[in-house]
Amino acid sequence: MKRFLHKIARMIDNSKGFTLLESVISMAVFSIGILGMAALQTTAIRSNTLAEKVQENTAIGMSQIEELMAADFLDKRIANDGAGSETINNRYTITWDVLNNLAIPGAKKVVVTAKFKEQGQDKTITLKIFKPRIN
Repeated sequence: MKRFLHKIARMIDNSKGFTLLESVISMAVFSIGILGMAALQTTAIRSNTLAEKVQENTAIGMSQIEELMAADFLDKRIANDGAGSETINNRYTITWDVLNNLAIPGAKKVVVTAKFKEQGQDKTITLKIFKPRIN
């Protein structure tokens, strides 16, 4: 038994733990990694928010296109060389211009522009269609 206790005492004496310097260095490396992950998460959230706004802006623009395509060819909203504007939810501005396209007789070119502001910058999506005259 005495021999066994002696071996255990020798093992305890020979074992080396972490020094204070090693602990501080490992905590610094860990902190840098955590800060990097926090910055990555912030950027991901910001990018997802912008993507959501762009998608909503595109959907509103497509909705306006569908409305104008469903309108009669002689409707006042798509009158020759006409234009219109609409604000949705005080966030999105939809404008449209109608042009007679001489290259395609009996058709009108409709250009819909959907805008919103993100961090002081205008973000714009432009959609173009041709509306044919169907008798």
